[in-house]
Amino acid sequence: MFIGPGTPPGPEGRYEWIAGELRERAARGARREDVNRAYYRAYAGENVAETAALGREWFSLAAADPGFFIASTAAELARHRAAGAELALVSGSFAPCLDPLAEHIGARHVLCSAPVVREGRYAGELTEPVIGEAPGECMHADEHHWHDSSGHATLPDVGPPLTIHSRRYLSRSARRMDSMAVEPSAPRPLPDRGTAPRHRDTGLKQQRAVRTRGQVLDAAAEAFATRGFPTVTVQDVAELAGVTKGAVYFHFANKEALALAVAEEFYHLLGIIGQEVKDAGLPPLAAVAQLLTRTAVAFRDETMVQAGARLQIERSLIGAELPMPYLGYTESVTGWLRQAHEAGQLPGSVNPEATARVLVSAFFGAQHMSWVLNDRADIAERVREILTAVVPAASAGKA
Repeated sequence: MFIGPGTPPGPEGRYEWIAGELRERAARGARREDVNRAYYRAYAGENVAETAALGREWFSLAAADPGFFIASTAAELARHRAAGAELALVSGSFAPCLDPLAEHIGARHVLCSAPVVREGRYAGELTEPVIGEAPGECMHADEHHWHDSSGHATLPDVGPPLTIHSRRYLSRSARRMDSMAVEPSAPRPLPDRGTAPRHRDTGLKQQRAVRTRGQVLDAAAEAFATRGFPTVTVQDVAELAGVTKGAVYFHFANKEALALAVAEEFYHLLGIIGQEVKDAGLPPLAAVAQLLTRTAVAFRDETMVQAGARLQIERSLIGAELPMPYLGYTESVTGWLRQAHEAGQLPGSVNPEATARVLVSAFFGAQHMSWVLNDRADIAERVREILTAVVPAASAGKA
């Protein structure tokens, strides 16, 4: 496999290296056709039959995801098919990805990139990329509806097109042409279960996909919590989860995506704790004490929380934008302290906003010290000390 200058890594970092090379080319302004050719160079030496089998395995898993199909597109394709139209897929992708999709939606034609094959293996070359201006050369039909996500170059070559895409330039191109039907760009909806293509065993596949993703996320949390982001590899996560590395990549594009998902789950769990304390209807100072105490227990016992905290410390080493820490937590504490202040449960000289910042800073600093010194075994005691020092009324149970 060869894309360009530089030394490719071993199997572990191959995916990230290839993706990074392609993104860098695109960022430098390379033509889409050239980036497309570079992509297929990565397949040099791969077995054609094995790649086709992997493509079908990928599609089987992907189609089980409720968000995989765009509901409006699926309904439109079903309508055309019911009216007797022949469906065709036009894409810069290649047969291993497109053939199972075509079979699934009932497309009769697939116009796509055709990598050169020699002795049953990809040569890393393309006869002609089907991307940019190239799709237009493949399409000269007056009465077909084409659904094209590859670019605006195909619009003049078809009958009344319908663009369903978030890219504004497609809609602009379509509006410049007469008798074009344009559906405005909109957030991608979840598919209508009544119209979206489904396999008979979609429910089982969805459950399996959700279960696998959960296994991978839990394994990533364990790895990040115990070893830290820099030293963990995707292979480490796969082995901990008991799945293949390909299964990890199906759900997460790279190690950074894993870290982001773990961090998001960390803040989701903190949010659940806060909501449960709120729903308990406790007096404000008791709610503050309960929030910090329950969070301390989560830091002591929950691997996902431990991983999220460590990732925030290592955020400068992670090539992804993690959620901004502490803001929501501080806002919750501030709200309860304001209520306590207004009810006369805090001295008039106390500033609820400043006190909340001090409490949150002390808590997260204490959990870090407790982790380093005692593996968080004493974190509950450290929380009681913080409450006694900063908000004695909360520690004493007064409300």
